[in-house]
Amino acid sequence: MLRYLLLLIGMLTLPFGATATMPQRVNVIETLRTSLHTYLNHIDSAVVGVAVITPEGDSLTFNNDKHYPLMSVYKLHQALAVADYLTRHHISPDDSVCIPANELYTGTYSPLKEQYPQGDVRLKVKDLFRYTLQFSDNNVCDFLFRHYVSPQETQVFLNGKTKAREFAIHTTEEQMGRDLQLCYSNWTTPYAAAALLQEFLSGKVVADPYFSLIKGDMLVCQTGNNKLASPLPKTKTAIGHKTGAGPRTSDGRQIANNDLAFILLPNGKCYILSVFIKDSMLDTAASDKIHADISQIVYQHIYR
Repeated sequence: MLRYLLLLIGMLTLPFGATATMPQRVNVIETLRTSLHTYLNHIDSAVVGVAVITPEGDSLTFNNDKHYPLMSVYKLHQALAVADYLTRHHISPDDSVCIPANELYTGTYSPLKEQYPQGDVRLKVKDLFRYTLQFSDNNVCDFLFRHYVSPQETQVFLNGKTKAREFAIHTTEEQMGRDLQLCYSNWTTPYAAAALLQEFLSGKVVADPYFSLIKGDMLVCQTGNNKLASPLPKTKTAIGHKTGAGPRTSDGRQIANNDLAFILLPNGKCYILSVFIKDSMLDTAASDKIHADISQIVYQHIYR
């Protein structure tokens, strides 16, 4: 498993290369656009935004003019800023840190709290990344915001380091838990999320060892495997992704149901898929199926 993971990481350092002829590329983009448009036109109980970046660097979007709550997808944004902070302060992934009992809150999603209910747990830095990226732990996310980079510092870092601009990060998990309307203050467009992931994969945002650490955690993400990953296990692809899901408002709307992913094809090429669903009156399973259906459509058009 480790050798396979290292192989995938190494392959993903390759740039997005243009190998198809222009007519072929245009044909793929236009047929994919038509298929997605036909599928999305039948969805009227939720707002669905999609962005695709092909292996050749071509892109297409749907409903990209709207702001979508990031929810836990922003833990990827946070991880990039934290990685930069740790690198600048010469902190290794194998260094350890203590999370005190009073920083492990109840009433929030936290596998770490479930595993160590007494708190005062000492973990390696790389374990913090594992909990927040693989398991989407809210307590670890807010610990990182308090002790390394704040939401505002995360925004400043990414604005200065990447070309992605159409996103905002303002609030912590604890703040969103106390006021659901604050979930809308952390937002992105689907393309901004996809472009940020593309820049990360290029190796220009963070350096090793944190580059490989973050990428590896995404490749073994433990959440949302019934979303974009759902149709892919039988295709011999590998997927690295970060999911995010929001609670429901008083009128029954799910604030967000998101997945941001890179998909490594059997031929070694990689494409990026971003699907953000907001204000959905569908049940969670139906929203997850939208992710799976879109993922299937994109895969069938890009990998022929």
